[in-house]
Amino acid sequence: MEHKTIWKILGVLIVLIFVVISAGILSSGCLDSGTEVPVTPKVPITPKVTITPDMEIAKTFVNLLNESEFEKAHGFFNKDVAEALPVDELNATWNGLIDQYGVCTGIVNISSTEEKGYELVFVTCNVSNAFLEARIVFDIHEKIAGLSFRPIYPYQPPEYADPDTFTEIECTVGTGKWKLPGALTIPKGEGPFRAVVLVAGSGPEDMDETIGPNKPFRDIAWGLATEGIAVLRYDKRTYRYTEECLAMIKNDNFTVNDETIDDAIAAVDLLRETERIDPDNISVLGHSWGGYLAPRIAARDENISGLILLAAGARSLPDIIIQETEYFASLDGKMDEKERKSLEEQTEQAKKVKELNISKGEILLGAPESYWEDLSDYNPVKTARNLTRPILILQAERDYHVTMVDYEMWIKGLTGKNNLCFILYSDFNHLFMAVPGTGKATPADMYIPGHVAPIVIDNVADWVKNQK
Repeated sequence: MEHKTIWKILGVLIVLIFVVISAGILSSGCLDSGTEVPVTPKVPITPKVTITPDMEIAKTFVNLLNESEFEKAHGFFNKDVAEALPVDELNATWNGLIDQYGVCTGIVNISSTEEKGYELVFVTCNVSNAFLEARIVFDIHEKIAGLSFRPIYPYQPPEYADPDTFTEIECTVGTGKWKLPGALTIPKGEGPFRAVVLVAGSGPEDMDETIGPNKPFRDIAWGLATEGIAVLRYDKRTYRYTEECLAMIKNDNFTVNDETIDDAIAAVDLLRETERIDPDNISVLGHSWGGYLAPRIAARDENISGLILLAAGARSLPDIIIQETEYFASLDGKMDEKERKSLEEQTEQAKKVKELNISKGEILLGAPESYWEDLSDYNPVKTARNLTRPILILQAERDYHVTMVDYEMWIKGLTGKNNLCFILYSDFNHLFMAVPGTGKATPADMYIPGHVAPIVIDNVADWVKNQK
């Protein structure tokens, strides 16, 4: 959804909660398909499990952090992590987490899994208004080989979602080495139901498009299911297979087909084969980067019945990145030397991308030559104009990422096209949530707890129901 670091495409976000991952243990196994799961909010507490030695060490480690015994805690690291995260930085990291999320009042859950020869232990702490999960990777010597933290916010459904009207079924999108865990939210009843596939924005998005306390894709799925529309969402490949995607980027054989498009097509195919789904009424809803690529997805599959574009960029990705960098630098009313240098570097990289002046093995704006070459001839507006399917385009006026410039380009480029609907919302941010203030929203606004606005759910539901 946002391009914040050098890994703009893969979106490995090194923010306050992400410390260091040295073991590359970021992917996890796919879920079995066809399993119904509860749709009520869940606290991250699981039944009692067998405690392994690594789990005991992980518990001790977190307790030492909470007791400010950073020297002792640092002693559990292996050599690589100890060098990457010195004692003072471990101290600053933990206290930064406490400042942001509140004091840890106790451990509420410990669980573990084994992946690629490593044991990965999850320690969940209770903090103010949320939970804080430590992900701790152990090597064969029972030393910590990787460490990261993330907040877990218990999901509170929006008022427009009625869990009594639908069920949520775990499923698997795709086959072979890229199988992805997904969730089909389907209304109760015989059907057949119209359906929507959700395609997430940039970065390693989970199936809910989680950002801080917000889960816009779960809001959309539950809201539309309440209105009688089935919704399929799934983890992005870059979220589930980060290590493998990084290798493809480094080897210069990574494109948007690998990142997004192939999996979106697989999700549509899965819905067509699913009972109680109307195979002739499956639309694709793309948000942000997913919206930018949605016309290309539809061009690959002529049986997709319609497109819904939420905050879809019309400009090239380099142009959007430069505009966003300029906006970030302007937020405090001045541009310091660090910001000026960053902007100059981004501008130079953007120029090279547009000219395809990319050296072998060079990574520009987070992606290799293969990625940029694949996108060089793609124009989402022109591609959409050549489609015969109906299109709904939604834009939030306060969005600083995909702005009114993009929206006006869509309007101008699609003027005269049939089966087209535009809706502009004056008060919402990039997540289509209402936030305080006026003018363009800020990055901090993305972390204010909220839900996708009811009118957005209503507009999308009405549009889907009215398609022939």
